[in-house]
Amino acid sequence: EQETQKETITYNCEFDINDLITYNNSESVVVVGNNGEIKSFKNGQEIWSIQLNDKPIGKIKIIDLYNKNQNYTLLNTSTKIHLWDENGDYLSGFPIEIDSELTNEVKFYRWKGKSYFLVTNAEKEIMHFDSKGRELNIFYTDILVSRKIDVWVSNKILFAGLANQKKFRMINLDKYKKHRE
Repeated sequence: EQETQKETITYNCEFDINDLITYNNSESVVVVGNNGEIKSFKNGQEIWSIQLNDKPIGKIKIIDLYNKNQNYTLLNTSTKIHLWDENGDYLSGFPIEIDSELTNEVKFYRWKGKSYFLVTNAEKEIMHFDSKGRELNIFYTDILVSRKIDVWVSNKILFAGLANQKKFRMINLDKYKKHRE
């Protein structure tokens, strides 16, 4: 009778952990510290690390930017949207620098075969970027968005849900207009 041993790997980040995410069947881990420290590990070995000059907003995400089973690490701070490949290199067009303070975590979504990012700032602007970090549009809302942005399709129309503690807005992303409150 053969006994299977479970392997345990301990990662020493040397900072206070704010968030972490695993991917590649838990072979890879990206860890974020409270003060913007980031370390990426694969099979127990550190692959890359970076120190951001700002604290992270929201959770770190692993995304498949081009729908080709390639992993990219996505995170934003109050002034930048960061996107790294598995070696810790920024993708072309990143980081995206924002002039005013971001109020929530960046939302990544795919629509009609393309990748997009949405984020809101303290000026009540909703900023829309493509997969290369290029600004597509900025439109305004009357609420300060503090909750996660939700994106969905209904009747072949793409919508975004924007909310704070008391109000919710449903935006038609194709036409950039308020649909429902």
